[in-house]
Amino acid sequence: MGAYKVSKDTQMALIQAGGELFAQYGFDAVSVRDITRRAGVKVNAISYHFGGKENFIQSVIDYVMKDSRPQSVAEYPLENSHLFETKDGQRQLVRELIDQFFRQLLFEGQPLWVNVISLRAVVTLGSMKDQIISKTLYPIRDVFIQVYQRITGNEDRLSAQGWFLNIISPPIIFATNLTSLTFSETTQNINTSFYHRLQHQVTQNALFGAGLL
Repeated sequence: MGAYKVSKDTQMALIQAGGELFAQYGFDAVSVRDITRRAGVKVNAISYHFGGKENFIQSVIDYVMKDSRPQSVAEYPLENSHLFETKDGQRQLVRELIDQFFRQLLFEGQPLWVNVISLRAVVTLGSMKDQIISKTLYPIRDVFIQVYQRITGNEDRLSAQGWFLNIISPPIIFATNLTSLTFSETTQNINTSFYHRLQHQVTQNALFGAGLL
């Protein structure tokens, strides 16, 4: 009898099942048995296909981060520092940063659980895995804070953090489905039209909060 081979389909079924559970309960609260039961495979499948739970979690994290380009957000103010010189430039800077940030948080066609895991990691450090994602995916919290401080001249970090939370909170609520508006009325796909309208409102509020309206 030939050796049993690792199946890409089984790996993806496990990543999908694990991702959904991790998004709902967190990395530490989900057991191997929970994941394999949801995926419909034998309980030893994670050990066989990934070498254990820790390697499996890292594979889920890698999947969450695979389409992220956080450096584009972090580098934008550095590459466009001239925009700080005028009010119009500052408005453009804030709009572009928020646009890039929203596009980082929601890639069209990706599973909702990816958005939930990555969004939660932006503002919570509930586990070491959340910290890994937050540090790797989104080294941009301080970028927004620095932009706020430079535009407003207000060095109070708490004020800057509040400004940033006003930007990030609406998409967090959206992605974690705390409102029925997350999904379209006719399908279970993410309602991207609503997401874009939400981005516009967030941008207007951010401009007002930075004294640019």
